[in-house]
Amino acid sequence: MVALATGVTSAWLLFNKINKSQTSVTTQAIYQQKFTSTTAQNSLAEITQNYLVLDFWASWCGPCIESLPYYQKLFNTFEQQQFTWVAVNQDANKTNADNFLTEHNLQQLPVWFDQQAALSRHYGVSGLPTLLLLNKYRQVIYRVVGFKQSEKQSIKQKLIEAMELDKREHS
Repeated sequence: MVALATGVTSAWLLFNKINKSQTSVTTQAIYQQKFTSTTAQNSLAEITQNYLVLDFWASWCGPCIESLPYYQKLFNTFEQQQFTWVAVNQDANKTNADNFLTEHNLQQLPVWFDQQAALSRHYGVSGLPTLLLLNKYRQVIYRVVGFKQSEKQSIKQKLIEAMELDKREHS
């Protein structure tokens, strides 16, 4: 029985070690990956602000028609040195995203085109739109899935609270 327990423990430790090394390689790869972009910064590694907001969307996403302009206005009210906001497009065809941006007069958005969904897989995005607030370690500290008119007012306050809580925990 002891030998079985030792074998199971060793297997678990080996599995955990492999998973941790694979995760760190994956994290490093996603951190360095360059995306087609409408901004000068096109990788996580290039973002220097302590906070990063990733807003996942697609041209076929109905709620994204409302969420993108709302977030654009909202994030213009924050000081730019506090964080960077990037609208991460999930369309397999960039032309669909470009047409959507033109049709809805959103050409000024800071967009990364993630046609292989690498970022959404990495951060476990399961629905669109999804808004993630990442700390300086690029860990998710706040997540909003979907977009509801009734929640618009509370999003700004929740973002501020998440940043304040994160600062206290890491100081």
